[in-house]
Amino acid sequence: MKKIFLLLASLVFMLCGFCFVSCQSADIEVNITQNSMKIDLLSSKILTAEVTPNDTELQVVWSSSDENVVSINQNGKIVGMSLGTATITATVGEATDTCQITVKLPTDNKPQILLKSGIYENTVMRVGDQATIDNVIFYKNTEHTDASWAYTVTDTSVVEINDGKIIAKAVGQTQITIKPSWKGIESDDFNKTVTVTVKQFDKENILTYTDTEYFNQYGRTYTSNEGLFLDMSGTAIEFDFYGTELKIDAVITKGEAVAVRVFIDNDDKGNFIKLTNSSNSDVVLAENLSNTAHTARIVKASPQDIGVIAIKNVKASSFAKATAKSDLLIEFIGDSITVGYSILDGGHGSQTVNNTDASKTYAYSIAKNLNADFSFVATQGIAVNSTPYLSTTMVNLYRWYSANKKVNYIYEKSPDVVVINLGTNDAAYLAQNPSHNLANDYFTLLNLIRGYHTDAYIVLTYGMMSIDEDVKIAINSAIDDFGDEKISFVTPAEPSGEGGHPNQAVNDKTAEILTEYIKNLLAE
Repeated sequence: MKKIFLLLASLVFMLCGFCFVSCQSADIEVNITQNSMKIDLLSSKILTAEVTPNDTELQVVWSSSDENVVSINQNGKIVGMSLGTATITATVGEATDTCQITVKLPTDNKPQILLKSGIYENTVMRVGDQATIDNVIFYKNTEHTDASWAYTVTDTSVVEINDGKIIAKAVGQTQITIKPSWKGIESDDFNKTVTVTVKQFDKENILTYTDTEYFNQYGRTYTSNEGLFLDMSGTAIEFDFYGTELKIDAVITKGEAVAVRVFIDNDDKGNFIKLTNSSNSDVVLAENLSNTAHTARIVKASPQDIGVIAIKNVKASSFAKATAKSDLLIEFIGDSITVGYSILDGGHGSQTVNNTDASKTYAYSIAKNLNADFSFVATQGIAVNSTPYLSTTMVNLYRWYSANKKVNYIYEKSPDVVVINLGTNDAAYLAQNPSHNLANDYFTLLNLIRGYHTDAYIVLTYGMMSIDEDVKIAINSAIDDFGDEKISFVTPAEPSGEGGHPNQAVNDKTAEILTEYIKNLLAE
């Protein structure tokens, strides 16, 4: 009898316990604090759920309707795994609530296609060569290798792509469209078109400064029996060569040192090389390269007032005739900012070959962004039409090859866009001569430039280094007085940097601002 009583008591206890849990579960409510949310691809956030009563011992269980779109752990952390929409459910006992999560691309810092090897924006190959293609997606400061890639070749008689390799079949030029599929992104906007040129490398061993059909020149270069002169900041030559090594023979004709920056293929950083002897033979510009075709660009990094270099020849296994330059030509007129003073080490002390680099400036970046032909007319300390620091002015310098070659420059082609970045040295002059008519100086310069280039867009900017409101007033007054709808003013990035000069970040931001502005001008 006692055993029957204990059994009945246990059964009653179990039933009561079941009733207690069931009743407790039925009384619970769960509420996710948001009904819907948008998050960027590969970003994360924490979802929270309010449970009532808050003293329940039951835990929130999280789940996703599609873990491939939105993943979630049991701490409520969601991650946008790919573009799309998924429903997140919070469950407590029998109670549930949901939140719809949409994974989107950010408005800025969007994924980019990086071409690591094989093909670049502009690739040169030799007939019969092949290269392994290596692309990645760059996003969230990380290189992602999990994309799948599709390639479309416009002219398969020039090149073909087979088993992840590009094969050069015949002399010619074609375009390849590269389209990735990654994290749910499959869009005609998310692709890249590159140009591949297949050439004959028919000139062996040495390319002299007289072999002009084999290289392109940028800026106000000139020649004599000493070689091809890179005088003004940013002057450059570009050519295609074959082999593992590139050397140069050059002469420094002014000053004790000259710096150049050498870019090979898709390298945006380049190799900074300082030449310090009057005569430089067999100076190595690049080595340990793949034994394939390469494109080299040699840019004069240092300014005209420090030194001048004449290139006698360059040496490699072989060379090909030059590809035509871009039809778009941009001319940059400026002072130490455009020269690139201080951009390498903060600009403490005097301008030297060690702290100055025209290839790192806003101007060079704009030309690169727009794949444009370019020319610099710039030197440290120059003003529009006054002489606070130098004995010459931009009104004079603009006419010449350089301050070292005071011969009138003859344009083979007028620029499509002229960018003028002056005013800092004029502000110093105004401080000492407040009655000086700076607006008239700008008007004179604009009139000179318009006389050379009747149809060019002229874009003035000022303020990367410091801001003087009187200078801005003078610039805009000259623009208004000139009354030319193709002349305008653009505000650059805010001043920031050491040594009184804009740092790399300001140059990069200004390049971004002006690149978009020029794109819009050219689209009109």
